[in-house]
Amino acid sequence: TEKLDKKMSTLIKGVSLVLMLVHHFYGFPEWRLVQPELNFKFLGIDIYVVIRFITQVCVGLFSFLTGWSYFYNKDKSFKYSLKKILILLKIYWFYLLVIFLPIGLIGGYKFNFIDFIFNLFAVSDFRYITFGWYVYIYIFIMLILPIFLRFSSDKLVYDLTIPFFIYF
Repeated sequence: TEKLDKKMSTLIKGVSLVLMLVHHFYGFPEWRLVQPELNFKFLGIDIYVVIRFITQVCVGLFSFLTGWSYFYNKDKSFKYSLKKILILLKIYWFYLLVIFLPIGLIGGYKFNFIDFIFNLFAVSDFRYITFGWYVYIYIFIMLILPIFLRFSSDKLVYDLTIPFFIYF
């Protein structure tokens, strides 16, 4: 296809999801209670490290889809970004409050109000949801895109310098 339509976007999300699952389930054997017996080297590198680095492309794919869908959306307002952030946060908060926080407390985590507030936006160094780090990146992306588009132009060189200034 020449354009990224809904069908292609869904396909990329599906591939990204599979890559993400492989990344987390097979890329970090040290997180398992029982270490896997199948362990060999590929070009002198532990196979799990290879899997980890190859499959982490899922982050870039999800980030790309976020920007792509924002670019082609008619509403590029700050209000739209806040709406999308809230949609993600509702899902994230459900998992945080209903599953991960209770499990953590049962497992011995000491409740700290400041950590809890930071965890609501996944910005704490101590996260209840280890894999929730993408939440704050998504929030950042959605808050910065309206600003980026406000300063963008039709000049490619100028537009490519904007992200560097935002970064610094």
